[in-house]
Amino acid sequence: MATKRSGDLNKTVTLLRSIWETQIQDEYKKGLISNEACLQSALYHHIRRRARDGVEVFLGIKSFLNSPGIPDIIVAKDLHVEAVMELKMVKGNRGIVYQRDLDKLMGWYEKVKSKQPDKDWLRINPCSTDFEKPEYTLDCRTAWIFAAVGKNYCYGLDHSVLERQISKRLRNSGVQEAFKRSFLHFTGIIYKDPKPAEFVA
Repeated sequence: MATKRSGDLNKTVTLLRSIWETQIQDEYKKGLISNEACLQSALYHHIRRRARDGVEVFLGIKSFLNSPGIPDIIVAKDLHVEAVMELKMVKGNRGIVYQRDLDKLMGWYEKVKSKQPDKDWLRINPCSTDFEKPEYTLDCRTAWIFAAVGKNYCYGLDHSVLERQISKRLRNSGVQEAFKRSFLHFTGIIYKDPKPAEFVA
């Protein structure tokens, strides 16, 4: 299975890669990550624990990009969104049905490129519980990450398959190439015993 590696877009990407290939891999091998919610929670925990000062982590929220979907993890620093992650984990013998999740990620990207208004907000006022309204920005340094965990034959682990889906969805060649430059593919490949699972970012 092919996995894309490219130059780091920002320091947060370096951190996310390290967490995926160390803590997440180790916890999966210990049987501690049994489903997608566990994976999301583990990532949130380790990002918060290891992130440098000023880094904010959001998850399980209504999309700030005014999308019907929900971004699984958003990492920001100094009001700049450094990474948007969509997670996919499938147990058992089913292949990863990746198209819907990858389409959601691309949908958020298209919202940003078209500069559609009415962003929702990430922070709340801890007293009123109302959303505060600092302006978070996204640009070419923002990483768009699809992170998939599944059996080694799953399509969602093959970067060439995802490339074809991106080309099919993003018809505008300029938008497509810009997305590909900021798109990263993290994989957690599950093999049959005795070969251990391998997490690569």
